[in-house]
Amino acid sequence: MTEYDGQGDLPQEVQSITTFIERLADKYYTEQIAEFVTPRADSTRRIERQLLAEFHRHVEDSVIEYQISKVPPRGDELIFAHIYDKVDTHQNPALARWGIRSLLRRGSDTIQAVRRRMRRLLTRRQAENAEIPREASAIDTDAIRWIVTALLAVETEFRGPRRLSGTQSIRTAEIYESLGSRLIDSRLPAHAALAFKRATSLFALDEDFDAQDRCRLARARAKRLATLPAWRRVPGQISDLLCGYGFRPFRMLGWIAVQLAIFSLVLWSAGHEPLATSVHISFINYLNPTGLGELDGIGTPGRVILVVEAWTGTVFMSVFFALLVRRWFRI
Repeated sequence: MTEYDGQGDLPQEVQSITTFIERLADKYYTEQIAEFVTPRADSTRRIERQLLAEFHRHVEDSVIEYQISKVPPRGDELIFAHIYDKVDTHQNPALARWGIRSLLRRGSDTIQAVRRRMRRLLTRRQAENAEIPREASAIDTDAIRWIVTALLAVETEFRGPRRLSGTQSIRTAEIYESLGSRLIDSRLPAHAALAFKRATSLFALDEDFDAQDRCRLARARAKRLATLPAWRRVPGQISDLLCGYGFRPFRMLGWIAVQLAIFSLVLWSAGHEPLATSVHISFINYLNPTGLGELDGIGTPGRVILVVEAWTGTVFMSVFFALLVRRWFRI
């Protein structure tokens, strides 16, 4: 078994199942992931979703081993917290001195306090990571191996026989979300989509709607990256650009403003009305299509522009209010 901080305090049963998980992760990485993340010019590269079937098989083996190991409870601390800490400290050694494990060791910490402290740690970690230049094309195989090990461990804990407490559920959700971001960077978007899916379900238990939307958006983007061939990603890219897959409805207000400006300028260029009048007509027509009696003095080109604008305004405003109602009332 790999050496961990505080390894001497780990029960023998935890050390045994940890070694088992490490072996499964090494086998999965060697036989599946290592070849997949290596860039290849030919068309024989496997689709990542095909790898997930093998991953779930390893998870089932690990869960069975976890059930028969009779691992003793560790209070409110996660069983495999030492593995998750190892991933954090491997990618950023500064996290070791921040004492992540101490967050869940104090029984007096409430769920809200743990969340606030974890967010502060994540912010500080991102700030330190931003100072470290990295090449986008570089692949840290050792880091990917540890990320896969942590994903296998957290899946085992999530699907295991023991019910997670409130604090453990939040901590597990944050681990899933963090692993999802790292899997994206490691060119494993389908695995990331699985992690974000689990995080969403766990955040739902705490009714953290902002976190749910954040993870749903991240999952949609991960699924798009996992889609092949690349041209099939175009509809998703358009949806993300317009409204963040429906989770960023206010982004559409910016596009509506752009449309109003374009239609106003085009209407002014096509007719003989002053710019202020063209802007007024365009704004009114976008929200409430003008009738024939209001089009005196506007030629055929201007009328065509107003018809196109009216249809565009109807579609965009309907979508915007539908997304807004969904966000406010969680329909």
